[in-house]
Amino acid sequence: QDRYEVKQALGKGAYAQVYRATDRVSSQDVAIKVIHRSPKNFARDAEVQNLQTVHSQPPAAHVVPILDHFFDHNSVCIVMPLLRGGDLYSRVEPNGPGLSKSQARRWIRQLAEAIRSVHQVGLVHADIKPENCLIDSDDNLFLADFGLAVPENHRHMNAVPGTEAYMAPEMLLHNRSGVVMTQAADVFALGITWYAALFADLPWD
Repeated sequence: QDRYEVKQALGKGAYAQVYRATDRVSSQDVAIKVIHRSPKNFARDAEVQNLQTVHSQPPAAHVVPILDHFFDHNSVCIVMPLLRGGDLYSRVEPNGPGLSKSQARRWIRQLAEAIRSVHQVGLVHADIKPENCLIDSDDNLFLADFGLAVPENHRHMNAVPGTEAYMAPEMLLHNRSGVVMTQAADVFALGITWYAALFADLPWD
């Protein structure tokens, strides 16, 4: 869209890229997540709807806001505030001492508030991990990346998408009847994220 002037690429994942841009109307810097649509990841179009659902019943505490969205050729573009503090993963030094107990407690409490907002509207985020926890310039944490979120009790008939290191055991035990997604899976991932923040490692190899 002509409204946004792209300035810089910030990051790239398997299905999306994130850019820093300037909103020509407000003159504010924003982040634009460009999700590439294809038959393999068409379901990720739901990210816009998921974010709108979470924010439909305020207050959606510590969930990244959605400012705008639009479609560009074969991509869906989500405009969000530019959070300049990086993500939780980048704040934890690999093989280092981890965060202080007070800092880890503060951010995990904020993440728990975000998860509660997601659960209150009947969704499961399904990909809680440090990389999806963004930090703003005031050192507040916001949960992002709702591309895998599904309604509670959704049944995956194929392998459950997500990040295995943070998955609850029942999410990995796939069988012919599929795997039912419950909000307990997010709570399990919250615990693993807290451990990773404290010890800069996972509780298993």
